Amino acid sequence: MIAMIPPIRPNLIRGPAAVCLAFLCAFGGLVSCVVQHTERVPPDAGPRAVTLLDAWDVDLDDERVGRVSLIRIEDPERPQTFYKIEYADGQHAGWVDLSGRAWRREPFRAGLVLIGTDPMAENVRRLLDLTRRPQLRHVSPAASDTGLSTRVE
Repeated sequence: MIAMIPPIRPNLIRGPAAVCLAFLCAFGGLVSCVVQHTERVPPDAGPRAVTLLDAWDVDLDDERVGRVSLIRIEDPERPQTFYKIEYADGQHAGWVDLSGRAWRREPFRAGLVLIGTDPMAENVRRLLDLTRRPQLRHVSPAASDTGLSTRVE
């Protein structure tokens, strides 16, 4: 029996790979690429001044159950005015815009939820979860204890 020894063939892949690797090592600074990403915070993310324009106490059976405050957020591009509805203890219940739409924020459910587009007393009743429509009694904004001063920065 004769043993066959296979012929030695040159590895054709090893040569070009070595040349490419040598080229990349030698000229790595010239072929490298640098990507720089700068994130800019939008200008509307900063704090805004809030002005308390007017206030009303929400009464049910001669007992104060909440507060309605007309406030304006002083945005340089577009000031926003709306009613802020609070419980008697100052906890936020929702908003009513100037078109009469009532909104409640439900963070763990649906986010911002439209409650209704009814008269103010009915919107307040829904936002404060009252059994019947309350009475709104006008109070001086200076005497308001909503936590907002006449001008807050």
